Amino acid sequence: MTKSTWRFSFAILLVFFAVLSHAAYAFCATPVFKFAAIADLHCRGDADVEKMRNFFETVSTRDNPDFFVILGDISDDVPTVLPRLANVFNHAPVKVYPVSGNHDDAEGWEPKYFTDAFGPIEYSFDHKGIHFTVLWTQAYPRSMSTVRTKTFLDWMVSDITKLPNTTPIIIFQHFPLSSDQYPAIQNQPNVTAILHGHNHEIQNSVVPQTQVQVHGLPSLYDGYYLCTVLSNGTLTYEINPFQNDLKPPDQTPVVTLTQEPTSPLSNLVSVSGTASDDGKVVRVEYCIEARFKLVWLTINGTDNWSASIDTRLVGNGTRKFLFRAIDNIGQETIYYANFTGLVMNTGSNP
Repeated sequence: MTKSTWRFSFAILLVFFAVLSHAAYAFCATPVFKFAAIADLHCRGDADVEKMRNFFETVSTRDNPDFFVILGDISDDVPTVLPRLANVFNHAPVKVYPVSGNHDDAEGWEPKYFTDAFGPIEYSFDHKGIHFTVLWTQAYPRSMSTVRTKTFLDWMVSDITKLPNTTPIIIFQHFPLSSDQYPAIQNQPNVTAILHGHNHEIQNSVVPQTQVQVHGLPSLYDGYYLCTVLSNGTLTYEINPFQNDLKPPDQTPVVTLTQEPTSPLSNLVSVSGTASDDGKVVRVEYCIEARFKLVWLTINGTDNWSASIDTRLVGNGTRKFLFRAIDNIGQETIYYANFTGLVMNTGSNP
């Protein structure tokens, strides 16, 4: 055997044993827990809110995940639906971790849409020995947004480098993996997987020069991932069709109108109605429909309620008035009672 042939054979053996050792490591890893991941919900209104409430109940009952993660584009550029979904998330059978998408924060320009509803836009958490890093990828290096002086890379690096190399790390983000992320991930051997949304299609790859799994999820109606986390931090998964045929046993409160004014509306107008719940109604509220944020005001009464609305504070034009109830565990009405009227006032506001 020549020296060059020996060197080649030795190199082949090294590769073989490296592959074999990795396969053995993966084979020896045992399942630790499951979580459900879904992306690109693009919710807009009442029916979408109910759909997600039933989805959490259905998947929790059938698959028993430890938690859910929503990989961005929770809304379809409808900021007012985000607090409503936050209410649903807070009452889901298990914890729901939201990720901000570009349709949730106006392409990164309005992070308050997300933070007002859900809290921090970038955060991390630990679960059964695995560390999860949640990124705000709309604050990317070449972004035109001026709301950030730092990029999501700063947060990612600060979070993943503070951990010992023995702690597996899984990253959740909305935008697909950026090449700007490669160096930090390549230098952090305990990053095991990255999940993202945005592209509305299944995409599987690895980070160059690593064995880090990268999984792009399809949009809502194409299914959700039921992920099994192994003891070494790697993932296996199955793709299940979207399902929401089970309803939570606890009902949300219902509001009805028994008296509403007719147009044109001016000065003070009277509205009355009823509210009911399988528990107890603790509050009834109304607001004027708005594009970006709903400001709710409390009404007198609960099961039977009435309100005197000063239309001079609203502004002239066609206005939609919304009514909801809150029950004793904090759940709100899904299908708001409402009426639309033409406000016509003359003179100055009071």
